[in-house]
Amino acid sequence: AKSKISYLKASDPNDTKVITFLGIQDVDLILSIGSVILKRDFISIPKMGVINIHKGILPQYRGMGVTEWPLLLKKKQEDAELGVTSHLIELGVDTGPILLKKHLSLRLLNGIEEIESKYLELTVEAMHLSIKSARENFINKIEQEQGKGKQYFELHPRLKKSVEEKLERYFDG
Repeated sequence: AKSKISYLKASDPNDTKVITFLGIQDVDLILSIGSVILKRDFISIPKMGVINIHKGILPQYRGMGVTEWPLLLKKKQEDAELGVTSHLIELGVDTGPILLKKHLSLRLLNGIEEIESKYLELTVEAMHLSIKSARENFINKIEQEQGKGKQYFELHPRLKKSVEEKLERYFDG
């Protein structure tokens, strides 16, 4: 039997059309990956919550550019805290309870070109385990301490280039 799946294509999840559409769908859970800051109207839609897969380690690295900042700030690239964090979204930037962290070790990679595919693998794992956590009523969630970590913003292109050069030196010796 064919299932009919309702969908709405939209560029802003906070748009009233999106809020109305999702409200009608009787949503239990929403997964968010790399979204804009979600507002109260959106966050309050699903019964169980909104899970965000954040491409950085929380609470140390909130916000944007959190794959590059750890590499830029550490002298030794292997000391950079890289990975993904799954957390419940609350108002604020990457402040909700943490469900899990998946770390990425540069030592296990053979080159820069493997970084994105490894992030994709960690993101898919985090999504799967986060849905499992939702089924278990988020019993293992860990509240984030207020004031811990720092919010980062998108890097200037010259800083991004500096990160790429550091990674090239790291992998090429």
